[in-house]
Amino acid sequence: MNAIRTAFSNIPEPGSVQAVTEGVLWLRMPLPFSLDHINLYLIDDGDGWIAIDCGIGGGATRDVWRRVVAQELGGKPLKALLVTHFHPDHLGAAGWLCGEYGLGLWITEPEYRTAADRMIGSAATDSDATRAFYRTLGMSPEQIDSVHEMMGLMGAAYDPLPTVERVLAGEDRLTLGGREWQVRVATGHSPAHAVLYSPDLELMISGDQVLPRISSNVGLYPDRPDEDPLGHWLESLERLNEWPDDTLVLPSHNEPFYGLHRRLQELQDDHAGKLEQLLEFCAGPATVMELVPRLYPRELGKMDLMLAAGECLAHLEYLVRRDRLMRETDEQGLWRFCRLE
Repeated sequence: MNAIRTAFSNIPEPGSVQAVTEGVLWLRMPLPFSLDHINLYLIDDGDGWIAIDCGIGGGATRDVWRRVVAQELGGKPLKALLVTHFHPDHLGAAGWLCGEYGLGLWITEPEYRTAADRMIGSAATDSDATRAFYRTLGMSPEQIDSVHEMMGLMGAAYDPLPTVERVLAGEDRLTLGGREWQVRVATGHSPAHAVLYSPDLELMISGDQVLPRISSNVGLYPDRPDEDPLGHWLESLERLNEWPDDTLVLPSHNEPFYGLHRRLQELQDDHAGKLEQLLEFCAGPATVMELVPRLYPRELGKMDLMLAAGECLAHLEYLVRRDRLMRETDEQGLWRFCRLE
């Protein structure tokens, strides 16, 4: 099995474009977070370009897009926006971009619905039900307030959603620039994340599903209907093994790379290790917030705390569903997890 190899020695400067292969451009869009960039891609479709993901809403993203359209696309227009999933760094600027350039939005239906529900129901992040959810994990009132603050900031990263021109689904075949692109739908990180593969180019646009140096967050949250996200995410990783190991993988974060099968195995192994740790930590009953600092023994910021709690819970629920742990509610209404011998 091949090791992971970075595909390019040069990385685009923030806000600039670089060719990765014939008819495919890589745009490194800045983000105002600790993860300070998202990789966007553009596919030449003959008479125009298909943008893959768009960045968060706001003036900085708009400035980059205006310059790229004016200077980097060879005089050809943007003609459509394909979004891999609903997270704001991927979908946030879609309303403005589609309106500014007259683009149609291509996205899976569950991803669009989730974004719409989140925007329409942003007040739901302040609901009693949401606060009760985080209390059951063992969060303090101060921590719950921090979670609500982060949810509010995430909601502000979206422009109003555009209408959908094309609904994507698993096993779709797209013809872009005279080449076939296969669509696979991956679940767990988000409800129905679109992954694209071109057999002609031997190239995969992986979104957040396969990243070379970090693992996507796979968590259980009060506004997510998926009750076994880790199980579904691991199944989705396994299905991607059908594509060749020497595929050029274009991820949403970090650098394009080769070594798909090796990276899929590393991601599976990382989560298997977390599951074994939790089985050890749950020798006696423990809440999610008692387990988070043991599973993630580093200082966690506000966003990190929310993501870590959701991911810890997803791992615990995975084990409960497979009869490795039991979950009970104590007299304070807190969920406590304990190993089944």
